[in-house]
Amino acid sequence: MRLAMPVLLIALAGCSAGGGAGLSGGDNNGSDAGGANPPAPGCDSVGLTSSPSAPVAGPTAKVRVLVALTVTPPPTLSWRVRFGGVDVDATSVGSDGTEIEFPALAAGIYTVSVALAGSQVSCSSVDLSVNVAIAGAKPSAIRLRVVPRQSSLAPPFEKTTVILGGAAMDIGSLRADSSSLERLHLDGPDGGVAAYLRFVPNAAPGAVVEAFSDSTGNFVTPLAVQLHSVLVIPSVAGLAPRRITDWMPASGLPLMVNAGSPITGTVRDPADAPLAGATVRLSIDGVPSTVATTDGAGGFTLRAPTGGGAVTVEVTPPIASSLPRLSATSQAFDLGGPLQIRYTVILKDLAGSQVQQRGAPLANATVTVVGSAPVGTVTAGTVVAATGDVRIAATANSEGMLPSLRVPLAMLSAVVSSGTGALAVAALDATGALPITLDAPPLQPIATAVLGATGIAALTDAVIDLVPVGVLASAGAPELHVTASASGLISAALAPGGHYDLRFHAAVGRGAQLVIADRDASSIAPTYRLPAPLELRGTAKTASGQALPNASVQLLCIACSGIDRERPIAETATDSAGGFVLSVPDPGTM
Repeated sequence: MRLAMPVLLIALAGCSAGGGAGLSGGDNNGSDAGGANPPAPGCDSVGLTSSPSAPVAGPTAKVRVLVALTVTPPPTLSWRVRFGGVDVDATSVGSDGTEIEFPALAAGIYTVSVALAGSQVSCSSVDLSVNVAIAGAKPSAIRLRVVPRQSSLAPPFEKTTVILGGAAMDIGSLRADSSSLERLHLDGPDGGVAAYLRFVPNAAPGAVVEAFSDSTGNFVTPLAVQLHSVLVIPSVAGLAPRRITDWMPASGLPLMVNAGSPITGTVRDPADAPLAGATVRLSIDGVPSTVATTDGAGGFTLRAPTGGGAVTVEVTPPIASSLPRLSATSQAFDLGGPLQIRYTVILKDLAGSQVQQRGAPLANATVTVVGSAPVGTVTAGTVVAATGDVRIAATANSEGMLPSLRVPLAMLSAVVSSGTGALAVAALDATGALPITLDAPPLQPIATAVLGATGIAALTDAVIDLVPVGVLASAGAPELHVTASASGLISAALAPGGHYDLRFHAAVGRGAQLVIADRDASSIAPTYRLPAPLELRGTAKTASGQALPNASVQLLCIACSGIDRERPIAETATDSAGGFVLSVPDPGTM
């Protein structure tokens, strides 16, 4: 953002009254406002500007910096320019010492400091960061999310900006949108309501604020002063969740919930008998209903908000039934009459099947069967086929034999966990004759190394996160985090047949994070090179310019969707002055 116009940065580096460190944001006037003398001018009376607006490094490139003073008498100025921790020779332009010029031979961040002495101004030093680009730098839009610590009473916010490849950049201040600490009330038909509330800014859906109202309906939360979508889920029986669109804080618009509309239906098992003890819930255009449990006749009544949109019906059967969870979605469901939910799935029992490893029984192994299959229908004005998510587990005995474990007649997968916690993935064909033998191969060792963006030596500070996907994720397998050894080798043992996303990262400056999607143990390469990193600096501040210390700063994908849109590409935390350094993938040069 700084490269498009002359840069103006006012930052307090040290005040005569004992001010804080550079880039702290905010001013210190150095005197008691209640005293007889007026306060001495602070750092806001000193401004630095640079030209040209978008300098490009080169053998003849030069940058000029001018200080603007509004104090009398003017202070004595002492200039200093630094690049990469080394002083850069600067020459004075003019006779009054208010302007300097320095060479910009290399691309990156130049820090210009001017010390002030012999004046009534309370500010002792002002700093300016000047970004000097490399020739042919590629622009790239990035999305940054700042999540302040709770004690700051500031809501999360997102900013999109453009960076240039090839050299470190200082993007200046990331300022939060205007916000306020809202004292709010949630009302129901009979007064205040306890509930969970989720505030989603229209302009930044990822900057979510969550809150809970008490039994009187009162709560306090910081919110950006902009339009929100508010999801309200009451904790009181008989009231339906609700989404309130285009709600503005401090507008006086009420937050209210009501009983919604009653929706009834029945759930029946594969034998067409009533299925008691099943939980049923709906989602209408993303807004959940209340949760109901079927009675002895398989009947249920729940409450949901009125309105259109896609309707998803979900049934979680009682564990003893061995039935899979059922789900069906349609835009055409008519909720004006009773829903008829029917399981039609055929179950087969794995009892007597044996779990083996290398031909020997695997004693006390836990088998988690996962997969999906057609399981029934939902009728509500129209008939829609329902799919079932299978996730059912059992533990083998000392002979590796499984007890009763009923699964749908379908092609499924089994995740086998030995007594030591080692995992394996095995195909499970429940369409054929039973019992069967489940083969669980031993863990498959892998070895890889991470190379920095430059050089051939393996990084000893590299870390790989192995994130289970597919079958392993469905079975709830944990993530693995492995650090390189002193020789730079990363060694691990993975579930044979399992798939993982690989996320490599190392210390700032070694390389940007690298993500390799969907790999099994046999397809992991012996080495991976991190993308070239670009050092990004900045300062997180409130809308009024106060620093946000200990805030989370995340680099997020702009073009992604789903969970990938919310998964950070890089992440760091601000220091006590709100400053941060983030290593991001370098867009490079043309």
